[in-house]
Amino acid sequence: MKTSFELGGKYNIVVRSGPNKDAEMTSNPEVAAEGNNELKCALDGFEAMILACSCSGVDIGSASFREAAQSAFDAIVSHYEE
Repeated sequence: MKTSFELGGKYNIVVRSGPNKDAEMTSNPEVAAEGNNELKCALDGFEAMILACSCSGVDIGSASFREAAQSAFDAIVSHYEE
């Protein structure tokens, strides 16, 4: 099963997983955080969690996962962009 998880916009986080629990991720947190080191670190941790879920066999393409991840992402950005 191949699934993907994407958050567009300036953060551009994309995770694609393959059938063998392998995954690859691309993102642009350095540009997105623009000097906000705390936000960059939080986004790095968020990305690591998404990648770990994918490699563990969690269906990152499911609607419930996307909703939960979007909520967590929005909370991170809201907290660190204040």
